Amino acid sequence: MAFKACAQNCVGSLLPVIVSFLQRFRWVLSAGWLAGVCLGADLDLKSFHPSALKNFSARKAEWQSSRTNVTAAISFGRAAYELAVIAGSSAERAGVAEQGITACRGAAVQAPKEVGATYYLAMNLGELARTKLLAALKLVKELEELFLRARALDEKYDFAGPDRCLGMLYSQAPGWPTSVGSKPKAREHLRRAIELRPEYPHNWIAYAEVLNRSRDRTLLAETLKSLDDLWPKAKKALAQDVSDSSWASWEESRSALKVRLAKLSRGGRGRNDDE
Repeated sequence: MAFKACAQNCVGSLLPVIVSFLQRFRWVLSAGWLAGVCLGADLDLKSFHPSALKNFSARKAEWQSSRTNVTAAISFGRAAYELAVIAGSSAERAGVAEQGITACRGAAVQAPKEVGATYYLAMNLGELARTKLLAALKLVKELEELFLRARALDEKYDFAGPDRCLGMLYSQAPGWPTSVGSKPKAREHLRRAIELRPEYPHNWIAYAEVLNRSRDRTLLAETLKSLDDLWPKAKKALAQDVSDSSWASWEESRSALKVRLAKLSRGGRGRNDDE
């Protein structure tokens, strides 16, 4: 009885942490990213954006025509991720992400040194995790392993995506012993993403979000200043690589961070020691 009561107390104490994590857990790493059958189940496609749906359908058809084509599998995996991000319900998100997982997992087995297969397998698993409750925590460790593997294959892939994603994962996940969360690791990987691809705004925004959560006013101000200096050139240079919806999302995040910085400045909080 004493053991049972202890176990119940432990679970009860962890639930608020887990719920908080699941509420914050978002894998929108670069926003802007169904026609057919999802693992045997028909999906309602009406809620999806037409351009994302069109791209998903085309990439799916290419992959289905040659399931051993690794390039086609990766393209479909990316299209699935981009559609899952904007899904209107958990059921839709899970259905789309599972298709991307199927394609990319097969490609990763067939071509283990192909970074795109591992990377978009992780991205789709992240979207699937958003639809889970306690099961999401089990996926986090696999996500960490996949992003570390992708990083080892090509750390510059998707504008330093592996480091960016690792930084966001370590920032948002609960810490030990619940999960893999770590503020120092988050900063380390996001700084590395900036070092590798400083022209990509999302690397700076992701780092700024970590500084915001740490209430590090000094570094947050420096980071937002660098982002402001970068912004006009990035919009021109990345016009063909970044969707309008991504820019809109990043602009919203940048504005919110500036508001937060103003509040921190009024509060007089300076550099944080958790670096």
